[in-house]
Amino acid sequence: MGLRTGTWLAGGIAALVAGVLFVALRPDDADVEPAGDVVETETVPATVALGGRPPAAIAAPPPSGAVDSTDRPGSVRMRVVRAPDDAPVPGIPVFLRRDVAPRGPLHLLAWTDERGLVVFPEVWPGSGLRLRVQAGAGPQVERNDVVVSAGAVTDLGDVRLGPLGLVDALVVDETGKPIEDARVAATLDPATIASLDADPYPLPPDPPSPVAAGRSDNHGRVRLEGVPPGIVALRATKTVLRGATDRVRVPAAGADSGVVTIVLRPATAAGLVVFDDGRPVVDASVRIGEERLDAFSARGAAKTDATGLATFGGFAESVLFDAEFDVRERGSYQVHDLRTAAVERVALGPVGRYVVVVVNEAGAPVEGARVGARASATRTRISVGSKQGDAKRAAAKRPSLGVDAVGVTGADGRVTLDTGDPPFGIWVLHPDYLAYGDPPALRLTRPRAEPTRSEADRDPAPRIVLSRGVRVAGHVTAPGGGKVAGAVVRAVGSAERDPARSRADARGRFELGPVRPERTGWIVATQSSPDLYGWCPFPRGATPAQLGSVDVTMYVPARARGRVTDAHGARVEGARVSILGTLFETWTDARGEFVLGPLFTTGDDRPPTMVVEATRIGLGAARVRTAWPRPGRDVEDLQLSVGETKDVEGYVQDAERRSVPFPIVELVDTSDATGSALMRTVSADEFGRFVVRDVLPGTYHVRARTRGLEGYARNPVQVSADPRVEPKVVPVTAMPSRTLRGTVLLARDGTPVAGVRVLLRGAFRDGESAPGVAAVDSATSDADGHFTFTTVRLEEAVLTAIAADPDGDGEVHGMERVRKRDTDSIELELR
Repeated sequence: MGLRTGTWLAGGIAALVAGVLFVALRPDDADVEPAGDVVETETVPATVALGGRPPAAIAAPPPSGAVDSTDRPGSVRMRVVRAPDDAPVPGIPVFLRRDVAPRGPLHLLAWTDERGLVVFPEVWPGSGLRLRVQAGAGPQVERNDVVVSAGAVTDLGDVRLGPLGLVDALVVDETGKPIEDARVAATLDPATIASLDADPYPLPPDPPSPVAAGRSDNHGRVRLEGVPPGIVALRATKTVLRGATDRVRVPAAGADSGVVTIVLRPATAAGLVVFDDGRPVVDASVRIGEERLDAFSARGAAKTDATGLATFGGFAESVLFDAEFDVRERGSYQVHDLRTAAVERVALGPVGRYVVVVVNEAGAPVEGARVGARASATRTRISVGSKQGDAKRAAAKRPSLGVDAVGVTGADGRVTLDTGDPPFGIWVLHPDYLAYGDPPALRLTRPRAEPTRSEADRDPAPRIVLSRGVRVAGHVTAPGGGKVAGAVVRAVGSAERDPARSRADARGRFELGPVRPERTGWIVATQSSPDLYGWCPFPRGATPAQLGSVDVTMYVPARARGRVTDAHGARVEGARVSILGTLFETWTDARGEFVLGPLFTTGDDRPPTMVVEATRIGLGAARVRTAWPRPGRDVEDLQLSVGETKDVEGYVQDAERRSVPFPIVELVDTSDATGSALMRTVSADEFGRFVVRDVLPGTYHVRARTRGLEGYARNPVQVSADPRVEPKVVPVTAMPSRTLRGTVLLARDGTPVAGVRVLLRGAFRDGESAPGVAAVDSATSDADGHFTFTTVRLEEAVLTAIAADPDGDGEVHGMERVRKRDTDSIELELR
């Protein structure tokens, strides 16, 4: 039986989908049967040059010690080159599969490196291995019955691909001006093709497994050679500008090339650092990123200028960051939740250095712990004029807290912090210990109005004791109320590995230890035969007695079943199928059918909807949106059709059917749960005509706006994978728009909240008797909490927002209904 097109894809894509919650929740105990085959995605670089040698089996040196030579894994390696010049081809997926084996099915994926090399280092010996090289939508190279000997390297030599295609890219700014020296890279990675620039951080210069790369010339143009045909993602990045990802359809080798224009827009975050007397802090090193458990993960770096201002570019809008800056002779300081598209002013207070000592439970000093304490520095959100150096700066209504002095303990467990006032709000982070933040013994220590004291006063240093964990015990209960014996119980959260795990005994009782509360979100129980699943939130702040009586109730999880076909209705084997935003994924069998699950949800905590996506290398992706199933109630007969992209064409007119010149046109994917990420934007010509190229199959809203006019297409555009069905020409009528203005407030005290993304969902009418058309839009509150929408004959809408609690660790939510008479002073309260 020959190899099918997609069987090899799905396994390797699992590690590419974001969703920390569900990767943590997935059972992986040896006694818990997985829902599908196990997939390995790690690639080990080869250290040898194959140079076109014929296939051979090379004996590996015998291992030290007495090991059975027939019970050792071997390895497989090869090189992918292109015809006719034998140049190496990077970024090509190579799949290795054995359906039947003594130790279970084997599915492996690896991507060729920059030398075209790929190695599968741990392959169990035997025959019946099938290898496949997938070069986009081009012909696949298949080899059946690959044999691996115990402890030997199977060298498959060179695999030659046919002539590959070309991509011509143009990189411009938002005004259409060419951008020189932008980095442009192409990839076949299906997650990148489907996501389209959804990364909230600055995009790295290269996407996963780039297949070709280059830099734009002084005209903003770059040509990439050796790109496989089919759907390819293209990413452009340049320092200070926000990177962007788009996709292009690459024709097979020939005179034609794939053509794409990528727009890079500025998006900045800035900070102003001064002393308490207003003098600017010059040449301070500032890093922006995330405060992690054991280190600060920097995403950008800069130095303050003569005015004390540090500016960062290339960031997505409305994203929260932490900022850490070093001031000569003063140490390091940290600002939490810095917002893009805003400027924060940090004023350092008077000098006051204090020593903090960190020890473990045995009293030994802990080296390398990150320690922070509330500094006397003040933080104020400010707005900046049109120019960066504009002296007109207005303070926000309410200064925000969150400036800490930070440091790292030495070998003696001691660290000196310049907090100004006596330290309080102390926190400690170390990967091997628990840290409870402000220790109880220090909670009454508050800054006083008296002058600060120096380290020479010999006051006792605050002493923080780090422990290694607590114990959690309880019972696992079946759906009928009985106890479950043998269930695997784990404490899961945001750590890379589960902190603790156990197995319920004959009475259904379990005991976990040690558990680290700051890394734990849930207590999870799983059982494979029959499939049962359950979880409960970790009881934060519980007493030892309460931690000893935790009950986990199990239930029967649901599954989602369906079929994936291509543009001609034929089955698609090996397409990867996943639920967006999670790590629930599988791949289709030889009939093109799939089963997703078991889906781990519980009662009313399940999401209202889920977006199921099917992806096939070279062909593209398809999405369908459906309700998330209740436990025990499977979703049946989901149909997804993947195929090559289509072009969506249309025109924009006014109410009198005259063409509207140069409007901005947006194509919004209706399956997007947030209405903010899956969007394509183009500019129409002087006659209002537009073309959105390389659109994946799906359903889209079309919106146009320009100079006080705005409108939606009356009906969504249906893009089918069927080559016989082309999208209809979309007429968009743009009419005078009105403005909705509102403010995001905290319900408890009426404080404006900046940097909150507000989502508008509603309907408008483009005529007295015309049916309502769904509208989706989003905006971000400014430094004063204000947001603005422009709408056309809005009948009714709902505004929703979710944000981090500015004064706590949780989230605040808000919802407000807007009717057609509401135009101003809308208050969206977060609770």
